[in-house]
Amino acid sequence: MNAEIESSIWNTIASTAQEATSLKIRSAVLCEIRKEVGTWQLSQKEAARRLGLIRQRLNDLLREKLNKFSLDELVNIAASAQLKIEITILNTSRTSHSSE
Repeated sequence: MNAEIESSIWNTIASTAQEATSLKIRSAVLCEIRKEVGTWQLSQKEAARRLGLIRQRLNDLLREKLNKFSLDELVNIAASAQLKIEITILNTSRTSHSSE
């Protein structure tokens, strides 16, 4: 899915721009965790243990139940999966004015 369409989806679902941003970030982290877990040759029980989760929480993650996870939880799960998270923050008000 390209970034414009993905952004449009979150803007449609969310009530505010802040909520859309949170959904977009949480979704990105959740998707990377799912990809990583998908490469493991482990049972769900073992994958859940590795991530410090109970199996039901792993199932929620694998079924992309985004509303069940805070950003903090997802960051902690990503760390348990040995994923490195890097953040880039852009000032969109400055970016949009620079072309004038």
